[in-house]
Amino acid sequence: MVLYSRTFTVTNCDSFTQNFLSKLGVRLNNPAGVPDDPYSKHREEIEKSMKPLRPYETCDTLKQFLDHDRDVLGFNCLWDDTESVFGDQRELLLHYYLADDTIEILEVIPPNSGRDTVPKFLRRGKLPKDSSQMKLPGQITDRTVLNVFAPANQKKRYMLDSLKVRPASATHTTQPRWYDHEK
Repeated sequence: MVLYSRTFTVTNCDSFTQNFLSKLGVRLNNPAGVPDDPYSKHREEIEKSMKPLRPYETCDTLKQFLDHDRDVLGFNCLWDDTESVFGDQRELLLHYYLADDTIEILEVIPPNSGRDTVPKFLRRGKLPKDSSQMKLPGQITDRTVLNVFAPANQKKRYMLDSLKVRPASATHTTQPRWYDHEK
């Protein structure tokens, strides 16, 4: 069929049109396949190349925050530092915040111990599992600013499941042992 100097090929029709034409006595050919459209095929290839091979998993942090806001797991820890020159045993509190999977470690300082009253042993944050790549403050680095942040490609950190399995959590160079938990 030619319309306005363009050629159209009719490949098939619906059942109502087929019944109508058969009542008029028009014989229809068998349905033919639709020819490939090079432009549509090209567009499909472009769209397929834009999709990632592994789709991104969305992590609903807002739901986790709303479900577990103000829920904190507390663990009593003991850090045995008697192997160092002036080391002793220190009592620590490990707080695990369920709302954002962060960890905070506080030191329990007994009265008249001669220690400064700064209870924060480790400020609240996401604790990386592999701290061997991190430079400690004052170490020689390739930058002039102290490199106290983990590299951007380091994604592994302690979560609730990994805390359950491990009897000791390593915080940079110290290894406190858990001996009790708060209820």
